[in-house]
Amino acid sequence: MGVPSDQDSSSSTNPANSIVVPDVRNKTVAEAEKILQAAGFNTKVYADGDHNTLLVQDQTPKPGNSLPKDSIIVLYGQGSSVSTSVSVPDLKGMNVSQATSELKSKNLNISVEGSGNVISQDYAIGELVQEGTIVKVTLKPVLANGH
Repeated sequence: MGVPSDQDSSSSTNPANSIVVPDVRNKTVAEAEKILQAAGFNTKVYADGDHNTLLVQDQTPKPGNSLPKDSIIVLYGQGSSVSTSVSVPDLKGMNVSQATSELKSKNLNISVEGSGNVISQDYAIGELVQEGTIVKVTLKPVLANGH
């Protein structure tokens, strides 16, 4: 795509299957859901009222973030002040698919750097974050038998 990458090609994070989160604020909830689902995202909506007329007031994660397909975008309709906080799980030692499913079960998203197993994460274990928040994890290869 002509965009220089600051990652070396041995990294297992594949930007090719990442999708940029579109800005759906100020669109109707129904329209926003269609746009996001067409892009390959899952949605969770907090809105009181008619999804065909109610506008999206906010979204998590914010537009412009790149996320893997099937990541969750949380939409907040006008007048909806519901902001559900979830506690960040301990992902240390997990592989990418384990960490992804652990975060997904709490409606959180993942951003992966490196390959192997999780050695660190950017939110503290037990920290309360909004649903839809992107938790960045750093992975290092697991060395087998000291090789």
